[in-house]
Amino acid sequence: MLIETKSAASVFSDLSSLIKTAGVPVMSYAMLRDDRILATNGVTDVDIPAGFLEKDHHKGQHLLPIVSISRVCHAVESAESQIRFTMQNNEIAIALASGEIRLKTISPEAFPLSSDGPQEAVAATVGSVDKFIDSLNYVEHVIKSSHKDPRHYVNGLFVETFVEGIRLTAMDGHRLAHCESGNVIGKAVWNGIVPRNSIDALKTRLKRVKDKGALLSISGTDVLAKFSYCDETLSSRLISGEYPAWRKLLNVQNDFVLTTSTQEMLQALDLCMIAQPETKNDWVVIMTLSKNRIHLSGVGEFGNVEYTVPAKYAGAKIIISCNGQHLMDAISSNLENSEDGLIDILHAGSKDRGVRLWASGRPENFCLFMPRGENN
Repeated sequence: MLIETKSAASVFSDLSSLIKTAGVPVMSYAMLRDDRILATNGVTDVDIPAGFLEKDHHKGQHLLPIVSISRVCHAVESAESQIRFTMQNNEIAIALASGEIRLKTISPEAFPLSSDGPQEAVAATVGSVDKFIDSLNYVEHVIKSSHKDPRHYVNGLFVETFVEGIRLTAMDGHRLAHCESGNVIGKAVWNGIVPRNSIDALKTRLKRVKDKGALLSISGTDVLAKFSYCDETLSSRLISGEYPAWRKLLNVQNDFVLTTSTQEMLQALDLCMIAQPETKNDWVVIMTLSKNRIHLSGVGEFGNVEYTVPAKYAGAKIIISCNGQHLMDAISSNLENSEDGLIDILHAGSKDRGVRLWASGRPENFCLFMPRGENN
């Protein structure tokens, strides 16, 4: 069989990232079944076309050691656009221009085939791939740190699908990120908590096809979510448990709104980082909201920084302490590319109520912070 090294290097690199968390040795292999590649780590399954193979390759089932094949393709990609390999007697022989590589394989019967799940799955088309990626950008900064929350059912992305829309929500104990796309009026047709690692694998594959104008369809049951796009499918087991009642955090009317420049806030936070250590998990920024300005103070082991950003604000003075890195992540991920370059910071003047950030005119996409402390 002939394999095109550049395409194969891309595919096997993605699969290598997928199976790095697999606890069963056989899952370090991918199944080549006719003209498709199947891989699993026990939670996330992918089923994608093997477009890197010649059209007339040998049909049947074979197991390929993902990491080893990936390394071979990357190593010879610049020198050899194609490599030839044969499979026989539980061994893969790869013929190169200046040598040969032999890799061990195992019987295809040992591979845990991915499941299609129950036939009663509820399906919904939620829009284009590129719009879904944009939605993920709003919430993934929270997903990355959600594993620090002791509640297992927060360690993933809460996905709600509608007939023509989708709602994504993520929490990590200190923040809540929320994004809506399309028509999300009425009751969701399906919802589930998709594990963090499955979302990472999904986004990686979606980036490969985002320029093809593909639509994304999500179907799900009580235990499974399936994402279909182009000619690929990614399935994921769901995290069991009830997602926290996040809407209760938004039921209180905010008292004041401060509007300021996205870029100026990012610059101020970037300067406040100067005094911080390399690990910024405990980086504290004090925000003082007062008439037509927001004052930021960053105190760290290397000194302190004071910086003032102009703002449109007429509310009472309020002092809020929050994690500076979380604040910067939220602004960079959610609001940096907003059309008007402005963000609104909403607060209620009470230590029991959070600070909400959103791009002006787009209240459906926001990040809510629970402040470390507050003094009026």
